[in-house]
Amino acid sequence: MLFFPKIVSQSNGITTIKLPGKLWKCLPVTASQMLAAEVRTEKRTAAIFIIPIYQANEIISVELPHPWWFSLSSVYEKYLVIQGYATPDMPVLEGITVMDAQTGQILWQEGSARMDGVTPAGILCHAAIRPSKKKLLDWETGEPIPPGSSIDNHTPEKITELEIGENLAYPSVFTNVHPLFKQYQDHLQQLCRLKPVMQLELITLNQSTWAMGYESSQAGYMPFLVSWKGSTLEHLIKGKIPQKGISLDSFFGMQDTVIAQLAPEELLIIR
Repeated sequence: MLFFPKIVSQSNGITTIKLPGKLWKCLPVTASQMLAAEVRTEKRTAAIFIIPIYQANEIISVELPHPWWFSLSSVYEKYLVIQGYATPDMPVLEGITVMDAQTGQILWQEGSARMDGVTPAGILCHAAIRPSKKKLLDWETGEPIPPGSSIDNHTPEKITELEIGENLAYPSVFTNVHPLFKQYQDHLQQLCRLKPVMQLELITLNQSTWAMGYESSQAGYMPFLVSWKGSTLEHLIKGKIPQKGISLDSFFGMQDTVIAQLAPEELLIIR
């Protein structure tokens, strides 16, 4: 079992959480004002933690039947969908686990199912041996919902709308060949002497602009997070070690809060 995440600092509205491994994926649970974080280590152990954004000291650890071969797939309201794999070494999806993010309890498991998408009624899936035969499983119980009640009106394409939810802001990405990259680069040089390279990710939240990117140094590419409103600098946070990349979905706005990552084993919650 991994050791537990812990808060290493809280100041000026910034909470820094030390994770017990590399952040693999982070998803917002807007219905509960929480984060779902999938964490992995080099020793092939993994875990999922539920982190309340306003009470980060009340972290929930999720016990899963497999130590490694699973993936945090999607979120709908309070439900987390975790997909399993047939074996640890083959990326063939097999098995669905649904849990309640508010309690950390596993609601049900379907060992042979492969997910096709999610709908307001439940999870659309099929058995590995019969991919053409779809079934819709109820969110709360995992019981099949009879065809004709909801399954005919909801398709897997609805997953995009359901996962985005309300009060969320995901970044726009500008690479260094985009015409706007140079404009933001010049603005940040004047604002706080930053010179971003490679790309910038930008979010607008509550009339403030947040940007995450890299600055070149002798040690490598150093990540940074900066926010401003008009010509006023609000936040400037610099990473301490060079990074090759940032985890998937690790920078987004959630209501009045920004979630970001400047190190593989740290998560920032900024209000």
